[in-house]
Amino acid sequence: MITLLSTNWVFFDINLLMAQVLVSFAKKISLFMKKIILGGLIAFSLMTANQVKAQDRGGFGIKGGVGLTTISFPKDEFDDQKNRMKVGGLVGISYEHFFGDHFALDVEALAVNRGSKQTWDLPGGNTAVYKNNIIAIDVPVSAKWYIIDNLNIYVGPYFSTTVAAFGKSYTKTEDGDKINEEDSENLFSEDFEDLDGDRYLNRFDVGINAGLEFVTDGGFGVGARFNKGFLDFTNDDWFVGDGKNVTHTGIQIYGVVRF
Repeated sequence: MITLLSTNWVFFDINLLMAQVLVSFAKKISLFMKKIILGGLIAFSLMTANQVKAQDRGGFGIKGGVGLTTISFPKDEFDDQKNRMKVGGLVGISYEHFFGDHFALDVEALAVNRGSKQTWDLPGGNTAVYKNNIIAIDVPVSAKWYIIDNLNIYVGPYFSTTVAAFGKSYTKTEDGDKINEEDSENLFSEDFEDLDGDRYLNRFDVGINAGLEFVTDGGFGVGARFNKGFLDFTNDDWFVGDGKNVTHTGIQIYGVVRF
């Protein structure tokens, strides 16, 4: 009788141990399945978000970058003057609206720093240097063609009004030293008006810009473009008419974030 009871207790302990093992295994399986389901839901959510973002193209954006600008003029009228590029910048907002899958219209409002640098050779090996620093508000309107989903080329007009302009002149010696440095006041101030009230520079400009741009599905992009002004930047009626035609020319490289 004692032997039978001992045997039953042994079988009871074995069954209890097996039950505990099965329960522990079931818990591990359940936890593993929860992790798989959670991971699947996260992956699905990310894929869905990317698809929504890819479908929801365009919208508002912020742009910022650097530019190289100069002015163009008839060479035969200024044979002794050499033009150099000036480094500037740009920052502003834009709005892009799609028409179908491949065409879009982009309108921007940018604060732009442009200008130029001119040099003249002087007797004795010195060089006269003049820089102008121009602050303007540009409104480019660009028609875009998306060659592929993320890459576009574009062209369109821009409209610009100058807010302020400052000049700086100095003489550069053969040794590279700067002497006779002078900074001008705002070139649109009354100090630069002639007897008729005309200013040396014109505020308004209209031109064309063309470029290419790459934007990821996440809304981050980079671009580069060339722009060319059509209107004479200097006032032909200032003091006397001289018949010149001085226009802006520039290259811009920028980044964009759309949201």
